[in-house]
Amino acid sequence: MANPPRRLPNLSALRAFEAAARHESFTAAAAELFVTHSAISHQIRALEEELGATLFQRSGRRIALTEIGAAYANQITAAFANIALATASIVRDHRTPRLVLSTIPSFAARWLAPRLGRFIIDNPEVDLELRSSTDLVDLEHSDVDVGIRFGTGPYPELFYEPLMHETFLVACSPKFNGGVFPETPADLPDFTLLRSDYERWRLWFDAAGLPHAQTPTRGAIYEDSSLLIEGAAEGLGIAMVRASLAADAIASGRLVQLFPEIVAPSPWSYWVVSSKSNAERLPVKRFREWVIAEARDFLDAQPDTTTPTMPFVPETASVGGAIPPSPRGLGRTTSGALKSFPPLSAPQTQTEAFPCPDAHARGQSRSRKSKQAPK
Repeated sequence: MANPPRRLPNLSALRAFEAAARHESFTAAAAELFVTHSAISHQIRALEEELGATLFQRSGRRIALTEIGAAYANQITAAFANIALATASIVRDHRTPRLVLSTIPSFAARWLAPRLGRFIIDNPEVDLELRSSTDLVDLEHSDVDVGIRFGTGPYPELFYEPLMHETFLVACSPKFNGGVFPETPADLPDFTLLRSDYERWRLWFDAAGLPHAQTPTRGAIYEDSSLLIEGAAEGLGIAMVRASLAADAIASGRLVQLFPEIVAPSPWSYWVVSSKSNAERLPVKRFREWVIAEARDFLDAQPDTTTPTMPFVPETASVGGAIPPSPRGLGRTTSGALKSFPPLSAPQTQTEAFPCPDAHARGQSRSRKSKQAPK
């Protein structure tokens, strides 16, 4: 015996309800769906009559979901999201191969974008879309295929591979202060030091053996790491920067590295991540193999001064709280930390007192209200 047909409400009315519930506004829903405010209102009233339930409380032009409406909206929104994902999956798998890549703005601008041309030339059949954002991306339930994260890792809920470690160094414009630079690390607090929420000077001072050096408390704060580098290159002060992001500026002479014998290891590293279901898609696999090879070539070309120095001890140094311990299998060494990425052992749960720099790094496991990344 054939199954009876499913009873579904009018789909146009459902679209109107889902948009209005998401925006909490008939006007915003109308703008999204390219219809009038009255059309949205009419469709939702028709839906309420069909369901025999009030979905919105109305007070003039203000609306609020009722308890029944909120519960219904949660289910309808999830259903629409599943339809969108199913559609995107067919489009990307059976039309032109498409690869959506997400990473933080600083890494996208300073390291990845200048190299992407080689991937595009080698893979002309793949349509690449690069998104640079600090927004948390749920890799299981979005159209993003692969991400590059900056965090502590590993990420057992995702397919992940290590890309490279990071280190911090100190640099400034060759024109800064008329070319008169600090003679010793201890002199740095007497100069203008640029600040960032995540490139914190305490890391480098500890590496230099200056646990009591005064960190800057005044001056501009750069949320975006790329803008921090630009500020230093323009001669606005001395900055502590990520080695990978500043490499081109140093090579071109826009920045001069001060005290190159002192380099601080970062508590965080770069990782290539994707959902487990996406990991073996050909465009994802090709990009993962390509970017890991690019990182290897980049690291091989770096001078040995990217080696972290002691007496920096990541487990005990303090930057507004304890730096997270190394992920299992990622030992802190006195040599080659930027270039060395030993195989990972089984993941273990970590407690982080030091803020994770990249909300991306948590994949879908972190709340969307989390502290966002440095850019």
